[in-house]
Amino acid sequence: MINPYQIERLENQLEKKKKRIKELKQVINNMQMELQQKSSQIQDLDFRLRQPVPQSVVHVPVPEENYELINQVRYMEQERNALLREIDSLKFSNSELSQLSFKQDPEKIRLQQDYTRMINDFRFIEQENIKMATIIGQKDELIKSLEQRISVELSRQSILLQQQSPQRVVLEQTTTTRPVQTQYVIDSSQSYLPQPIHKQYIIQDQPIQTIQPTLLQQQQTLPNVKIIS
Repeated sequence: MINPYQIERLENQLEKKKKRIKELKQVINNMQMELQQKSSQIQDLDFRLRQPVPQSVVHVPVPEENYELINQVRYMEQERNALLREIDSLKFSNSELSQLSFKQDPEKIRLQQDYTRMINDFRFIEQENIKMATIIGQKDELIKSLEQRISVELSRQSILLQQQSPQRVVLEQTTTTRPVQTQYVIDSSQSYLPQPIHKQYIIQDQPIQTIQPTLLQQQQTLPNVKIIS
């Protein structure tokens, strides 16, 4: 004969399984949304990696690791292991249920079918959970690799900018210098030595002109000579 207590216990267990499967479906939906965000982040990092680095960028901090997602995956693994242990504990009850004859009770047959279907759904969700965890792990590794490549590229661009900046300063200083021309006034009575010139200026001397002395100057310099006009 059918044990009513056992049937009631199985129904309660089935309700618990239904609730747990709903929770797992919600978790999988959340993981799919997280995966979409990761894919968008990967596309953004790939786009940034292919773009030239701005001249104003010197140092960019590397994004931190997503510890929250890692903890969530570990929590899902613990939940999966707990559900597997619970299924193993129910195997004996399932075998007892399979040995019972429900030919005269359609409700009990439906209960057995629902229980079997719920077990199959749980195993399918478990496999999907493993796949999602694997994909998320691969996405995390790819994101870390892209972040490292971006960090190396930014460091290289920063070094190049620092190496090029002194050359630009020297070029600006040299282009602002203007050549200055100096002119000398020649006096016939005195001779001037050339003054030292600053090395930043280019000196263009005028040619020396010879000035003929006038009659008055000749008369002043030569008193014993009389000039007949």
